[in-house]
Amino acid sequence: ALNGQIEGTISDQAGAAVANAVITATNIETGTIRTAATDEKGVYRFPLLPLGTYRIVAEAANFKRFVREGVFLTTGQTATVDVSLQTGDVTEVVT
Repeated sequence: ALNGQIEGTISDQAGAAVANAVITATNIETGTIRTAATDEKGVYRFPLLPLGTYRIVAEAANFKRFVREGVFLTTGQTATVDVSLQTGDVTEVVT
């Protein structure tokens, strides 16, 4: 396989799923951006991503923006990035 996958679950500080959160995966080397939304269980998935290093950003209403740098995909790998969003304004960032 010449690709990988990033998936995970978005929850709040109490552990409840955050539905309809917008997740963005940016390939640092190419600048390619993919966007997904969480389902009712807070789950998101980016299948068939080109290999490389990614930045993951999670945003949802009434929560601080979450950024994770340096998610590295190798051949056939599934990287799991689970996020616990903190209550606050989306203009605030948690890295």
